Amino acid sequence: MLYLDTENNFAPDRLQQIAERFGQDPAFVLDNVRCAPIWNEDMFPETLRLAKQMISEEQVRLVIIDSIMGVFRFEYAGRGELSERQQKLGQLVYSIKKMAAEYNIAVLMTNQMTADPVRLYIYTTRPPRALTSSAVTPSNSIHFHL
Repeated sequence: MLYLDTENNFAPDRLQQIAERFGQDPAFVLDNVRCAPIWNEDMFPETLRLAKQMISEEQVRLVIIDSIMGVFRFEYAGRGELSERQQKLGQLVYSIKKMAAEYNIAVLMTNQMTADPVRLYIYTTRPPRALTSSAVTPSNSIHFHL
């Protein structure tokens, strides 16, 4: 498994607990996980290039990107940069989908959700929405709202 970490949240201790909970050898599980931090948007293309190399050399079958929005959230602030952010995000998601198809792997992307502020004051049936709904949502096959 390859874990691309834009939030600096990778927790080997937690992964060890999960392995133990399911009766797996924690050392074996941790040995089969590679974590690559991504600190800014400019690192994504190079990281994906290295990911492709690792996928073919080490038989990686799962890539987790936590979170797809992590670096974009801070680098593009305000509505004035929304169009540019959505374009770059769309290009990134296209590259990720292409990589998944090319190498026949699963890719899991996490994303933050945002609630409608109106929901705090009146009853509404509108669910929370993804921060990247217009750029990422149409590109994904399955969505889980937790």
